[in-house]
Amino acid sequence: MRPELVELMKSILVPVEPHHQMASVLDHALLLARIQGSYIEGFALQHNLPISAVDPMVAAFVLSEEMDDKTSSEHQARQLFETFMVERSVARSEGQSAGPTYGWLDDAPAGESFLGSYSRVFDITVVGRFGD
Repeated sequence: MRPELVELMKSILVPVEPHHQMASVLDHALLLARIQGSYIEGFALQHNLPISAVDPMVAAFVLSEEMDDKTSSEHQARQLFETFMVERSVARSEGQSAGPTYGWLDDAPAGESFLGSYSRVFDITVVGRFGD
Protein backbone atom coordinates (compact mmCIF):
# COMPACT_ATOMS: atom_id res chain seq x y z
CA MET A 1 0.00 0.00 0.00
CA ARG A 2 1.27 3.48 -0.80
CA PRO A 3 2.51 5.35 2.32
CA GLU A 4 0.57 8.52 1.48
CA LEU A 5 -2.68 6.51 1.56
CA VAL A 6 -1.89 4.94 4.93
CA GLU A 7 -1.43 8.41 6.41
CA LEU A 8 -5.06 9.22 5.61
CA MET A 9 -6.51 6.25 7.50
CA LYS A 10 -7.48 7.79 10.83
CA SER A 11 -10.74 5.85 11.22
CA ILE A 12 -11.17 2.13 10.53
CA LEU A 13 -14.43 0.19 10.49
CA VAL A 14 -14.46 -3.56 11.17
CA PRO A 15 -17.73 -5.48 10.70
CA VAL A 16 -17.40 -8.43 13.08
CA GLU A 17 -18.92 -11.85 12.59
CA PRO A 18 -17.48 -14.94 14.23
CA HIS A 19 -15.58 -17.00 11.63
CA HIS A 20 -12.08 -18.39 11.24
CA GLN A 21 -10.81 -15.36 9.24
CA MET A 22 -11.77 -12.81 11.90
CA ALA A 23 -8.39 -12.86 13.70
CA SER A 24 -6.68 -12.01 10.42
CA VAL A 25 -9.16 -9.19 9.74
CA LEU A 26 -8.56 -7.71 13.19
CA ASP A 27 -4.78 -8.11 12.85
CA HIS A 28 -4.84 -6.14 9.58
CA ALA A 29 -7.04 -3.40 11.03
CA LEU A 30 -4.74 -3.08 14.04
CA LEU A 31 -1.64 -2.99 11.83
CA LEU A 32 -3.11 -0.02 9.95
CA ALA A 33 -4.22 1.64 13.19
CA ARG A 34 -0.78 1.39 14.78
CA ILE A 35 0.82 3.21 11.86
CA GLN A 36 -1.34 6.32 12.35
CA GLY A 37 -2.77 5.97 15.85
CA SER A 38 -6.17 5.40 14.28
CA TYR A 39 -9.59 4.71 15.80
CA ILE A 40 -11.02 1.24 15.10
CA GLU A 41 -14.76 0.75 15.40
CA GLY A 42 -16.36 -2.67 15.43
CA PHE A 43 -19.97 -3.72 15.11
CA ALA A 44 -21.80 -7.03 14.81
CA LEU A 45 -22.52 -7.69 11.15
CA GLN A 46 -25.98 -9.22 10.85
CA HIS A 47 -27.24 -10.55 7.56
CA ASN A 48 -30.77 -9.61 6.63
CA LEU A 49 -32.46 -12.87 5.68
CA PRO A 50 -36.08 -12.72 4.54
CA ILE A 51 -38.55 -14.88 6.43
CA SER A 52 -41.59 -16.19 4.65
CA ALA A 53 -44.25 -18.31 6.27
CA VAL A 54 -47.89 -18.96 5.60
CA ASP A 55 -48.96 -19.60 9.19
CA PRO A 56 -48.68 -16.53 11.51
CA MET A 57 -47.84 -18.79 14.49
CA VAL A 58 -44.91 -20.29 12.59
CA ALA A 59 -43.70 -16.82 11.59
CA ALA A 60 -43.89 -15.63 15.23
CA PHE A 61 -41.89 -18.65 16.40
CA VAL A 62 -39.24 -18.15 13.70
CA LEU A 63 -38.95 -14.41 14.46
CA SER A 64 -38.61 -15.09 18.19
CA GLU A 65 -35.91 -17.69 17.57
CA GLU A 66 -34.13 -15.32 15.16
CA MET A 67 -34.10 -12.52 17.79
CA ASP A 68 -32.46 -14.88 20.33
CA ASP A 69 -29.84 -15.89 17.75
CA LYS A 70 -29.22 -12.23 16.86
CA THR A 71 -28.64 -11.25 20.49
CA SER A 72 -26.31 -14.20 21.01
CA SER A 73 -24.27 -13.54 17.87
CA GLU A 74 -24.03 -9.79 18.66
CA HIS A 75 -22.69 -10.63 22.13
CA GLN A 76 -20.26 -13.16 20.67
CA ALA A 77 -19.02 -10.67 18.05
CA ARG A 78 -18.51 -7.93 20.64
CA GLN A 79 -16.70 -10.28 22.99
CA LEU A 80 -14.41 -11.45 20.18
CA PHE A 81 -13.61 -7.85 19.16
CA GLU A 82 -13.05 -6.47 22.65
CA THR A 83 -10.99 -9.45 23.79
CA PHE A 84 -8.74 -9.01 20.77
CA MET A 85 -8.23 -5.31 21.54
CA VAL A 86 -7.60 -5.81 25.27
CA GLU A 87 -5.11 -8.65 24.66
CA ARG A 88 -3.14 -6.31 22.38
CA SER A 89 -3.27 -3.38 24.82
CA VAL A 90 -5.41 -1.15 22.61
CA ALA A 91 -7.16 1.54 24.64
CA ARG A 92 -10.91 2.12 24.55
CA SER A 93 -11.62 5.43 22.86
CA GLU A 94 -12.34 8.19 25.32
CA GLY A 95 -11.46 11.40 23.48
CA GLN A 96 -7.97 12.15 22.22
CA SER A 97 -5.36 9.48 22.83
CA ALA A 98 -1.92 8.68 21.50
CA GLY A 99 -1.83 5.38 19.68
CA PRO A 100 -4.69 3.31 18.36
CA THR A 101 -8.03 3.25 20.15
CA TYR A 102 -11.22 1.26 19.69
CA GLY A 103 -14.95 1.53 20.13
CA TRP A 104 -18.04 -0.59 19.56
CA LEU A 105 -21.32 0.32 17.87
CA ASP A 106 -24.27 -1.22 19.71
CA ASP A 107 -27.49 -2.21 17.98
CA ALA A 108 -26.32 -1.84 14.38
CA PRO A 109 -29.16 -2.56 11.93
CA ALA A 110 -29.08 -5.86 10.07
CA GLY A 111 -28.17 -5.99 6.43
CA GLU A 112 -25.43 -5.17 4.02
CA SER A 113 -27.04 -1.85 3.09
CA PHE A 114 -26.20 -0.54 6.57
CA LEU A 115 -22.59 -1.63 6.12
CA GLY A 116 -22.44 0.15 2.76
CA SER A 117 -23.82 3.44 4.03
CA TYR A 118 -22.10 3.46 7.44
CA SER A 119 -18.69 2.59 6.00
CA ARG A 120 -18.71 5.90 4.09
CA VAL A 121 -18.07 7.68 7.39
CA PHE A 122 -14.76 5.83 7.81
CA ASP A 123 -11.49 6.11 5.90
CA ILE A 124 -11.29 2.35 5.36
CA THR A 125 -13.35 -0.74 6.12
CA VAL A 126 -11.53 -4.01 6.80
CA VAL A 127 -13.52 -7.14 5.97
CA GLY A 128 -12.84 -10.83 5.58
CA ARG A 129 -14.48 -13.37 3.38
CA PHE A 130 -16.47 -15.98 5.24
CA GLY A 131 -16.02 -19.57 4.10
CA ASP A 132 -12.45 -19.59 2.81
